[in-house]
Amino acid sequence: MLVYRNGRLYCGNVSFKLPNEICVDTQNSEICENGIHLCAPDKSFIIQVEFKPGKKNAYEELSHYFNGQLSYLLIGEIEKISAGGLCGYKAKYEDKRTVNEEYIFDIPNSRAFNLLDIYIMIKKSSITYDESYKNRIVAEILNGIESN
Repeated sequence: MLVYRNGRLYCGNVSFKLPNEICVDTQNSEICENGIHLCAPDKSFIIQVEFKPGKKNAYEELSHYFNGQLSYLLIGEIEKISAGGLCGYKAKYEDKRTVNEEYIFDIPNSRAFNLLDIYIMIKKSSITYDESYKNRIVAEILNGIESN
């Protein structure tokens, strides 16, 4: 469950701001218990921001997509990142139908959730996809992360 307070969405000691000019995707059938689904107004890309429990750290969570059991192709390298006092990793990867970007951060000293996962999916068939708009939205999310 996320708590909305003072223009921010909170889960435990971590919060983020919703970007301007983004839609909350109320038609997404995928359950996101501790997160939110966002999308471009034309639905050319979706963003899922989710807080996850688990035993894996951010690197292990992200790198398991590329162990050969799943059909994802890593584009470039898994890179170390930080935002709002959290450390994590990002990767860009694709499959037959989508190009994906994922940012996973470790949440230290949290009882319930140890990962913040920001997942962006762009359908390869989206000819209306605006990369600069997507980059601005992702930057607003990353720059709006705070850890207390």
